[in-house]
Amino acid sequence: MTDNTNRLNRLQETQKLYILARNRDPDSRAKLGSAITDLFADPPLTLREQEIVSDILMSLLLQAERDLKQAVADRLAALTNAPLRVILFLSNEDIDIARPVITRSPVLTDSDLMFIIQTHKSPHWQAVATRPDLKSQVIETLVGTGDVSTARVLVGNRFITIPRTSLEV
Repeated sequence: MTDNTNRLNRLQETQKLYILARNRDPDSRAKLGSAITDLFADPPLTLREQEIVSDILMSLLLQAERDLKQAVADRLAALTNAPLRVILFLSNEDIDIARPVITRSPVLTDSDLMFIIQTHKSPHWQAVATRPDLKSQVIETLVGTGDVSTARVLVGNRFITIPRTSLEV
């Protein structure tokens, strides 16, 4: 395809997204959420396009029903190019919405995980404890919560090594 054909296709897709965004019924919202998350799954988007799509997605999520938030969280959780601000927004939702991004998102850094631990309760801690790539600082912070349920999840996480300092009583 030529560049002009690609631009024309993107323009038509943008028009469809705009029509879906103006429609407030749940089916249109679900289609919009799916279409937008598909944009991140099919790179490359320019940095500017990523920002625009992130803005649209954040506006949608702020007004979205629970099931749409869950679907978007599940779809974005595995994407390496998911927008961080959307992932952070979803990680601060109720645990049923937050769990996929907390447990699987490669976009979340150790600092992000530490913030989640510091600002949430046991269900979010347990989600963090299931990640296969936990660093010792995050593990020690989880242990420091003193939450027995979180400790059980950590002990059951076969992908991590719990630092000796965390095991001392």
